[in-house]
Amino acid sequence: MTEDEIPAFSMEDAQKVAYKPIPEEEWEHQKVVFYCHDCEKIVQGKKLGKSLKFACAECNGNNVSYGTEKSIKNHFRIQEETPEEENTEKKEEESK
Repeated sequence: MTEDEIPAFSMEDAQKVAYKPIPEEEWEHQKVVFYCHDCEKIVQGKKLGKSLKFACAECNGNNVSYGTEKSIKNHFRIQEETPEEENTEKKEEESK
């Protein structure tokens, strides 16, 4: 191919194709959750003073991380339980 045959794209055109703007209404809504490293589960957090430090509401430990539900589950490798797993756990508890 010669230079005349190669189509020319500006960077602006390339960015428009690569990065499609998504309207704010269509953004994925994520809630903020707290992960206690001592309990090793997602818990309710309670704020400590005026700083951005949080404590676990269950064990009162200060070793708490926070972030979006998606990021916390991904980082700490928390797997969501399927309804079948929940039902089998409930049946096992009831049989005891």
